[in-house]
Amino acid sequence: MGAFQEHFSIHAASALARQHEFGRLLGERSWGVDIDAGTVTYGDDLTFPIQLLGTEAYDDSTWLWAWANAESALPPGLLRLVAEIREYGNKHGIDELYDASVPLAKVHGHLMSMLCGGIAGGLPYYRGPYEGGALFFLVLETPPEVTAPLSPERIPTIAMEVIQTFDVNHRVMVENFLLQQGYEVDRLQKEIAGIRPDGSSCLAKFDDQGRLAGIQFELKPRR
Repeated sequence: MGAFQEHFSIHAASALARQHEFGRLLGERSWGVDIDAGTVTYGDDLTFPIQLLGTEAYDDSTWLWAWANAESALPPGLLRLVAEIREYGNKHGIDELYDASVPLAKVHGHLMSMLCGGIAGGLPYYRGPYEGGALFFLVLETPPEVTAPLSPERIPTIAMEVIQTFDVNHRVMVENFLLQQGYEVDRLQKEIAGIRPDGSSCLAKFDDQGRLAGIQFELKPRR
């Protein structure tokens, strides 16, 4: 598994959970970006600051990072986080994060944006389609429910959805998911146990190949 997949595994589950919550918030609202203002507006009642990530171009099937899009003369203030993400990629040897463009067959915009949102501290993203491609950006200052820790019963659902949808290291994904969701974890050979300060607990079990076999959770504090 390459560097991108390993780091994606760290953030995949919490990123997916954020996207579900963000989608519920937006519903069927239309969207519009004001580059000069550095904001996105959904419908007529929701406006948030943004940070640009990049674009998918369908004619040549490539991802282009916003910092590499010199022709568009994008405001430097909208490139602050993507510049930090580029440095993160350089530091950790993740080519996809610091190469100016990447074939979509290798990594598409949703994967890029999920990882970027995690690296940036837990931000949702949005894909804005346009003729011939799509714009991806991080959305800041969303309501607390978008990034709040999940209820314990949703932990297994999200974890299983991740392994059914994405190529991830199961143990890395589960351990970091629990940590990001406020659990203290205990690492065992074929299990990872987690407990929150409120007493809710979680136990993930793995097979001999390190694949997630299932997650159990308990809502009541242990006696």
